[in-house]
Amino acid sequence: MRGTEQSAEALELVRAVEAKSKAKSIELTPALYDKISPVEHGVGVLAEIEFEMPPWPKQIVADAIYLDNVQDPGNVGTLLRTAAAAGVRHAIAGLGCAFLWSPKVMRAAMGAHFVLDLHEQPNVQALRERFVGEILAADASGGEDLFDAEWGQQASLWIFGSEGQGLEAEALAIADRRLSIKINTKIESLNVGAAAAVCLFEQRRRRMSTNSHILP
Repeated sequence: MRGTEQSAEALELVRAVEAKSKAKSIELTPALYDKISPVEHGVGVLAEIEFEMPPWPKQIVADAIYLDNVQDPGNVGTLLRTAAAAGVRHAIAGLGCAFLWSPKVMRAAMGAHFVLDLHEQPNVQALRERFVGEILAADASGGEDLFDAEWGQQASLWIFGSEGQGLEAEALAIADRRLSIKINTKIESLNVGAAAAVCLFEQRRRRMSTNSHILP
């Protein structure tokens, strides 16, 4: 807690949590709080929380996204927020991906962590073995037109990669099909968060228009 400048409401909440749990509060000087806070002009309260990732499921039968080497935490958080808004159930971080529970990812995700089932799985082959449905690669370098191709009639696992490097060959190898968004040729590419929004909400549109019921 940031000493002398906390709001009465924040202090009351911290004291209530401390009284009902094993949590311990420590009051910091404003200078020290500002030094360790990950954001400027914070609310005056920081928390260190221990958590565990859920076990890797034996099967995934609902819509999912897999993040392949998406290193920017802002992009990762945006992808989680977009996936949750589009009705996706699972989000899986692959090798080289920003940590799903880092502060910057959580800020960008705006609560999506409490809607999605989050997993870490650097072995993409495990996705092929355990995902029941169609694996779709969002591939800016080629593939079928997102809007013209026929897909989305079964659970989908979307693979999204970094803008600079694109998808790793290993990730592309497990895809059932590659889909691309045809954009103005004067523009090189879309931000991965923008591309994911287009793909996932096209998926949602197709499901709603056909009354397709994929397990949540």
